[in-house]
Amino acid sequence: MLVDGKKLAAELQHELALKVKRAKKQPVLAVILVGTDSASVFYVKKKQELATKLGIGFQLHSFPKNIKQSRLVVEVKKLVAKKELTGCIVQLPLPQALNQDEILQLIPEQLDVDGLSFAFWTRL
Repeated sequence: MLVDGKKLAAELQHELALKVKRAKKQPVLAVILVGTDSASVFYVKKKQELATKLGIGFQLHSFPKNIKQSRLVVEVKKLVAKKELTGCIVQLPLPQALNQDEILQLIPEQLDVDGLSFAFWTRL
C-alpha cells in the first residue's frame, strides 16, 4: 500500500487548524534556540511557518551560542512560568558547553511538546 504523505499531512493540518480555531484559548508554542546553527535555524523557521498556518501563537526565544548555563537556566525558568504558554520546545542540539539534560528537565511535562523531559519518561 502506498501512502500519499503530502495529502495525509494536508488533511491532518486542516483538521488541526479547525480544532485550533474552535479552541477557547489560542495555543502558544515557545521555541528556545541557542546559537545560529543553520540546520537548527531552518527547523525553527519551519516550526514557525506551520504554527502560523495552523493559527498557533509562536514565540521564538533566541540566545547566543556562548550563553552561560546558569543564565540559560534562569531564562528558561522565566519562560515556562508564563501563563499563556501551552507548549515549549528546546531546539536541539544545544552547544556542547551546555548541559542539555539539565535544560530539558526545566520544561514541565505539560509543556513538553517533544516529550524529552525526565518527567515524561518516568511516567511511562
